[in-house]
Amino acid sequence: MERRDFLKTCAVSTAIVASGVVFLNDARAANLPVTMYKKALLTDANGKPIWFDTIAPDAPFIFNYPYAATPNFLLLLDLPVKPMDYETSEGGKYKAPGGIGNGKNLVAYSAICPHQWSYPTKEFTVVNYYGKKDPGCMQGVQLIKCCAHLSVFDPKICGKKVDGPAENHMAMIVLEANEAKKEIYAVGVAGKTQYTEFFDLNKQELRKEYGSSANAKAEVEKATVIRLEKYSANVIKC
Repeated sequence: MERRDFLKTCAVSTAIVASGVVFLNDARAANLPVTMYKKALLTDANGKPIWFDTIAPDAPFIFNYPYAATPNFLLLLDLPVKPMDYETSEGGKYKAPGGIGNGKNLVAYSAICPHQWSYPTKEFTVVNYYGKKDPGCMQGVQLIKCCAHLSVFDPKICGKKVDGPAENHMAMIVLEANEAKKEIYAVGVAGKTQYTEFFDLNKQELRKEYGSSANAKAEVEKATVIRLEKYSANVIKC
């Protein structure tokens, strides 16, 4: 089963004071719970912590979190992303945290489509971010689109579903940053995660890639951030 701790503002505030971590978004200022997982440091391919000035703008990066086999997009946009109040298809309310950094413009989203759980693999991806210079998406630019069934999500408004059959918005990864250490961490997920369905549907493929289901479901403490085109050999756009 997924290990989940539902933390509210008062408990989190105590943790912030104790750890000395500087939070740059409003994820934990909400009165609603966020699904928290093991804290993971975001690093480059060499294991060095990434920072805002090392992330190329308007380009899709991938890192796996909270599990070894669950990919996410990391995007540095050109405008601030404000926190939003959303609901899941079952009516569960949550606060999507918005962006972090001085410009409030660094965001991360689960790259698993909430419709039927298509996701970027090492071989190919049909789930992609379309930047300003990308002519591929008919609905516009700076959007995330799944070519499997044409659901479209807007990372500028906390992953809101703007087109297609998906019933949920794209789950948002909760990020924090430590200014003193110049380190960025993933700490949780806001929105409907659907990890159980993802692991059940892709059991055989994940066992083949990771050696076992246990390896695929291992919670990560360090998450390597790489460009999408280096993560997936074939980037399919529509």
